[in-house]
Amino acid sequence: MFHAFQMVQGWECWARELEALYKYQYNAENLSIKLNENVLLLELLKEFNEAKYHELMRLRKYRSEKFPYEFSYETKVEAIEGSATYVEWQALKQLDMDSADSFVEKMEKVMTQPEYFFPIRISSYNTGALLIYAMHCAEEYSFTAKERPVIVSLLKNIPSLQNMDDKIMIDAEVDKALKVFTEESKSIVEAALSHNEVALKGPLELDGLNIYDARCYNGYLTSRIGLRYKENGESKLFMGDYVIRMKDERTIDTVYKWVS
Repeated sequence: MFHAFQMVQGWECWARELEALYKYQYNAENLSIKLNENVLLLELLKEFNEAKYHELMRLRKYRSEKFPYEFSYETKVEAIEGSATYVEWQALKQLDMDSADSFVEKMEKVMTQPEYFFPIRISSYNTGALLIYAMHCAEEYSFTAKERPVIVSLLKNIPSLQNMDDKIMIDAEVDKALKVFTEESKSIVEAALSHNEVALKGPLELDGLNIYDARCYNGYLTSRIGLRYKENGESKLFMGDYVIRMKDERTIDTVYKWVS
């Protein structure tokens, strides 16, 4: 329902999800900084502190310059899905504080565990909600703001950060979680190819997939529940869990059954 409000209000910060599957690069430095940001977000949730808020903005400014595509994608998901999560959270606070507290506990549980950073889209729901909370506490957020994501406009007022590279430490748990995620993606693809149960042959135009937890590995995409493709101009739904070999970013070559 809140997404309908966003569309009516003309929010123009929707992420290009299929593009991001190919272009978003998981990087241990970027995610290590993100982990530090998440720690600050949780501290700001407990008690707003102006110094910690400014440190959060500094880290975000650095990431926006060092990892522009990845940061841009994250902020768009945070703006759309994070704001919906924030509204749900605030509604629960009005209806049932026990449920609201449980909601927060679930966010807190995953914010500082790097294994929950993958895929990055899912973790952006929580970071987006808590970022809105922090910006609201700093009186720098409005649901009627003209420019979105709001964080992008705020960062324009922060000077470019120099000489931070030597201060960034790669978090060992982040590095480990990234390697596990990459190996899992590889295993999913290799298992499907080894099993070789072809469900669909192309070339066909990919019209959509379940982006929620989709993965991209070596030119293969994954999609749970189903995918959409176009045939003779007609969009068709193909139900199931699949590994998809792509000819290019929009053209399906072969669809394989996902092997559990």
